[in-house]
Amino acid sequence: MRLLHVTRDYPPRTVGGISTATGGLVEALRAAGHSVSVLSYDAWRPRSRARAASHGDGRPKSSGGGPNLELHRVTDRSDEAAAFDAAERFGACLVHVHDATLWQESAPLRQRLGLPAVYTAHVVHAAAHAALGAARPSRSVAAEGDALAEADA
Repeated sequence: MRLLHVTRDYPPRTVGGISTATGGLVEALRAAGHSVSVLSYDAWRPRSRARAASHGDGRPKSSGGGPNLELHRVTDRSDEAAAFDAAERFGACLVHVHDATLWQESAPLRQRLGLPAVYTAHVVHAAAHAALGAARPSRSVAAEGDALAEADA
């Protein structure tokens, strides 16, 4: 099986919860003989769009990754376009999104590929928001609602 993962962070650059969980899942899938491509939006935050003007040459910042792994790091819009092209060439049969805000960010890619999409809620933003007693919903809460409503699984 060929699986495409879209995540906020990926080892070894970061070692937070999403990074650790996604890295472990990718390694388990590879060990089981699956081919995996990872689009890692390394510390990308969509509200930082001002910095998203093209800063590169439009080629994906690929780290190779090893056997059965393609790794593309996205830090700005030029990286994103190139990574989407690489993802299309990869020929995945499923897209797995690991961050609510990246559900919206990856919508053009998911539409382009026309594949089933899985969303994993590593953080339940609505519960965290309620626990913090926040006065109004955050962008993450809205994105999480979209992802939960639209994902195939």
